[in-house]
Amino acid sequence: MERIRGEQPSRRVRSGPGNVACRYASKKMGRVIQAESHTCELPAVILWEHNQEVYEFYDQCPKIRLSYVDSNGIRRGYNTAPDYFVIAENYIGWVECKTESWLHQKIKESNVFAYNTDQKWRCPPGEAFAAGYGLNFSVWVDTSVNQIFLANVKFLSDFLDVDAPAVAPQMEAEIYDAFEGANSILLKDLIGAFDGIRSGAIYKLIADGKLFFNWEADSIAEARFTRIFRDERVMAAYSRIAATPRTAGEKLPAIRSLILDVGQKLLWDGQPWEVVNAGTESVFIKPASGPILSMPLADIQSLISDGHISGELVASVDLADEVQRRLLSASASDMSTAIARMDILKALANGMPLKSVPERTLREWKRKQAIAERELGNGVVGLISRVKDRGNRERKISDEVIQLIDTVIDEHLVGESPKSISACYSILLALSDQMGIAGPSIKTFRAEINKKKTIGDRKQAVQGDKGAYQYSEFVHWRLDNAVPVHGQRAFDIAHVDHTQMDLQLVDSVFGKSMGKPWLSIMLDAHTRMVLAFVITYERPSYRTCMMLMRDCIQRHRRVPDTIVTDKGSEFEGGFWEILLACLKVSKKTRPSAKGRYGSVIERFFGVANQQFFHQLKGNNLPLQKPRSTSPTHDPRKTAVWTLQEIAVSFEDYIENTYSRLEHSRLGVSPREAFDHSLRVTGVRHMRMITESEELAILCLPDVRGGVRRIAHGRGIKIGANFYFNPMFREAALGNTKVPVKYDPFDLGYVYAKIGKEWIRCECPESAQLVGRSETEIQLISHEARAHQGAATQRDRGNRVVHGRNLLAVDAKERLLLHQKKAAEVRAAEDALGIVNLLEGSDKEPEEQANKAANPFDVKAGERFGELK
Repeated sequence: MERIRGEQPSRRVRSGPGNVACRYASKKMGRVIQAESHTCELPAVILWEHNQEVYEFYDQCPKIRLSYVDSNGIRRGYNTAPDYFVIAENYIGWVECKTESWLHQKIKESNVFAYNTDQKWRCPPGEAFAAGYGLNFSVWVDTSVNQIFLANVKFLSDFLDVDAPAVAPQMEAEIYDAFEGANSILLKDLIGAFDGIRSGAIYKLIADGKLFFNWEADSIAEARFTRIFRDERVMAAYSRIAATPRTAGEKLPAIRSLILDVGQKLLWDGQPWEVVNAGTESVFIKPASGPILSMPLADIQSLISDGHISGELVASVDLADEVQRRLLSASASDMSTAIARMDILKALANGMPLKSVPERTLREWKRKQAIAERELGNGVVGLISRVKDRGNRERKISDEVIQLIDTVIDEHLVGESPKSISACYSILLALSDQMGIAGPSIKTFRAEINKKKTIGDRKQAVQGDKGAYQYSEFVHWRLDNAVPVHGQRAFDIAHVDHTQMDLQLVDSVFGKSMGKPWLSIMLDAHTRMVLAFVITYERPSYRTCMMLMRDCIQRHRRVPDTIVTDKGSEFEGGFWEILLACLKVSKKTRPSAKGRYGSVIERFFGVANQQFFHQLKGNNLPLQKPRSTSPTHDPRKTAVWTLQEIAVSFEDYIENTYSRLEHSRLGVSPREAFDHSLRVTGVRHMRMITESEELAILCLPDVRGGVRRIAHGRGIKIGANFYFNPMFREAALGNTKVPVKYDPFDLGYVYAKIGKEWIRCECPESAQLVGRSETEIQLISHEARAHQGAATQRDRGNRVVHGRNLLAVDAKERLLLHQKKAAEVRAAEDALGIVNLLEGSDKEPEEQANKAANPFDVKAGERFGELK
């Protein structure tokens, strides 16, 4: 146990094609607890976190050796890392979390897990190993979780925290007075009595056990239907007598019908009765002693259905019998026809003449009605038209052909080498010809394919999991899952993702093209409200994520409980995860190639492009079809938006347009849903975050490499700027390396760690930022960082220009040198009186000089033909 408590998890859980990896910030444990599944392991972690009888729990324990005997009697063993080790009031040992569907499949393959007669799953090898240490080993099954109870725990988790402030006595009395003497009240009415102001106090009283509701049957998030009680005993009594909804799979009650026959006995209110006569409208019954009583047939049937009359006249007809089949298979027109026939027969019985219906047809209707009344207890069923049941229902093709079709489908259509339907049909005809049987038509073949294989099965065979994903089930259909996939309230679940904006930007000073910036978004899943955003030229990194979290804190003074991300490297950084853990934010990593897990935020990106970015000058739509776009309309040339202007305009779009448009899924605007959720579910002041310098430093990333050297007299250099603090004047700090954090949104300062204290270092060259607003400082810093990021490319271009100049100067120097030498030779010849007899010899030095300066003279070189 000491080893398990002292070691780190044996491995880091990862999200695969079918699971969502989670990192839960546990306050009880003071550490991050991993969960490999958000539907199996995470519920266990959440319940342990808020269970007072559970003291400690550790994830991904050190590996242990399990031994078992397989079905052939051979002893086998394997090493495994149990999911959790739990220390509780009445339990100490390992816990393995599995889904019930996986366990049912596993017991067919091995003897590691077993299912007891008391309907509990066990792991005998694990129990044997744990028994050697006097400990326990159990299996946690996902179906054992009451989903409603889990949803209520998650909803009230902030108020279940022991550090959550208690409700003031005066406020508590006001809430009790709102009951107006009643024992119970709907949660909606209780919250509405204070116009949502006291919602947080109401939830805190529920968490403290001063107000009560049925945790296992009522969802606290459904304020319209949840009833709150002042006394626990009243709540228990109400829960017992309240009508419980029928569970999934429960059979409907049987239909009791009356079969009339003279002389049959029945029991009514404990007294025996006998049927004297049974007509179509009335029934005559006689008690053991007394006069004959006449009762309408409808009243008799009502008494039988209610169970007041029993005996031989009662026949329990299950809905699964012939009555159910006929009623459920009948169309609306069939039922209308049957009712019309019943009305005609009633009119005929009342003596009304009917000339429009032949007498033979009337006799047939009466016969069918009487047979159905006698055999099934329902005359209307006999009048339902059965024309659709006529004809031969047997299959027209032989079993041999059907078996051959199945073979072709399994081996060739969805086999290892999948082929088209047309090719498979050709194979089917060839095989039929070899066997000497008549092959089916291609229409029949296609019909068989549609019966046996879905489009997803065929895509799976041809393209694999990615191709078949769009045809898979959109959600996991679990009727007992009471936890909504998008959370129960605002700030419950938020999605974080990045995209490159479909818009070209220009420099704010010279109008130079800056390319497309990156947009990072934090979106509330429950209300679709944008909680924070960041626009930057830098590719997404952990720095972007930390700045996004800081922007959310500055806007709302709180952060979401759970962050959902993809598997990008920027979401796996240590600084990002440390920040989430300190803010008590859990992280879920959605699977790869499963776009629906992030459909909420991906849909927002599409809406933002359609409504905003694609309507601006310089948008990237023309570049999607470059061949049909004229150079004059290239967005890289027509761009006019700067980073500062687009940031301001996008914020205006988020606040005043997107958030106020009615959302098709919500039925209201995101702003209305957001405000309503905060009003009903509570502002939750215990989650509020006060801005401080310590929090600001925590949100800042480290410089590349983590440390910088202090240059004496100048300070710390980052990029092209120096940052200074008076403490740097100390001689002992000269030429030492210290940890440094910087703000990507404000280049005016950095933080350096001297000893155990972070000190703020200012940049003297950032005087231009004085007097600027925070938004302006962010945008100026963004643009400056973009210019710094392009320094390498810019330096390369500058060197090319500089190199061309040096080549020209060098050529000029060689020309001047040769001219100078030629002039000296000419002067010597003149002094000696030497005359050059060769023609043109006086031009030779100059020509040689020109040739040396330009050795690649095309005119002087040999001419070749054009390259073909």
